[in-house]
Amino acid sequence: MSFVPILRTKGFFKLHEPYQSRHAIVFLTVNPDPRLFTFADKIASDMYHVYFSIDSDTYVPPSISNPFITVLNISRAESEKKGYRNSVLWVDGASSRCKALYYFCEKNTIAYDAIWFTEDDVFIPSVNTLKHLDLLYSSSETDLLSTVYHTAHTDNNEWQFPRNRGRIDLPWAGGAIMAIRVSPRMIDAIRSFMAKNTTLLMDELLFHTLAMHAKLTITVAPELKALVVFRHSWAEDDIIQENRLFHPMKSYQEHLDTASKHGFEHYTNI
Repeated sequence: MSFVPILRTKGFFKLHEPYQSRHAIVFLTVNPDPRLFTFADKIASDMYHVYFSIDSDTYVPPSISNPFITVLNISRAESEKKGYRNSVLWVDGASSRCKALYYFCEKNTIAYDAIWFTEDDVFIPSVNTLKHLDLLYSSSETDLLSTVYHTAHTDNNEWQFPRNRGRIDLPWAGGAIMAIRVSPRMIDAIRSFMAKNTTLLMDELLFHTLAMHAKLTITVAPELKALVVFRHSWAEDDIIQENRLFHPMKSYQEHLDTASKHGFEHYTNI
C-alpha cells in the first residue's frame, strides 16, 4: 500500500491532499471530562462526525454548538430491550459500547465509510492522527483495523475464549479493542448476529470473531500496538509518536500535559 505524503511541521501533521471519505468517531465513556468535548470540537467536521456514548443515563453534557458532535441519547433500558447488552464484563447490562453498537446497527441513517470506536482513556496525540491512519489504511480495503489479536480453532481454556462457548461456533478470535475502526460490512455482521441472538458477545471477542465468521478483512496496524498495554504509566522516556494511539491515560490532564510537552496541535488552548 502506498504511503500518503505527510509534512510534519511544529509537532503536527499537514495532509497534502483533501480527505473525501466520511467517518465517525465514537468516544466510549463513563463520565467524560468536559475538556474532551473541546478536543471533539477541533476534530468534528462534515467529514468527521463525532459521537459520545456514555454509560450513565443521567449524565448532562455541556452545551454543544458544533452540529457535527452528537451525544447519543440512548438509555440502558432501550439498548437492553433490543439485545445490545453484556459486552463489557464489569457492566451489568448495557454499557456505552453496547449503546453505541445499538445506535450504529439499528438507528443511524448516515452512510459512513468507517467508524472509530475509542475509549476515553486512549490518548490521541493530534487532530490529524486518525485522519493519518484513515489515509494509510483505506476503509475500502479493511473491515476491522485493530492491534494484534488471537485466534482459536479448537475449544480450549485459553484467555477469554471460553466465554464464546454455546454462543457462537468456532473459529473464535479476539484482542484489545480500546480503539478500533470498523467498516459498514463489520456493522452489518454485528447486525446480522444480533438478529439471531439476544445479547452481544464479550467486546474483546465480538469484533474479531464476527469478522472471521463473515470472512471480512482484519488489518493489524503497528500504530495501534501501544493499545495492548493494560496498565502502564507513560514515563518521560517513553516514545510518544503522533501517528500512534496510546493506552491507558486515565487522567485527561495527562492527555493535556503529554500533548503540550510534545507540541501537538489539538490540545493548544484547551
